[in-house]
Amino acid sequence: MALARTALAEDAPAGDLTSRLVVPEDARCAAEIRAKAAGVLAGRAAAQAVFE
Repeated sequence: MALARTALAEDAPAGDLTSRLVVPEDARCAAEIRAKAAGVLAGRAAAQAVFE
């Protein structure tokens, strides 16, 4: 998603320097987003684009 790439580049033009120095480039992880109660989910596509 081009919008996600643009937003991330705007927020951190040099990238995340700490992650680059500390986390191996081939490291992978998994995460789960949980809500405490039922609600409306907005921005799912944008969140997926950022975290993929």
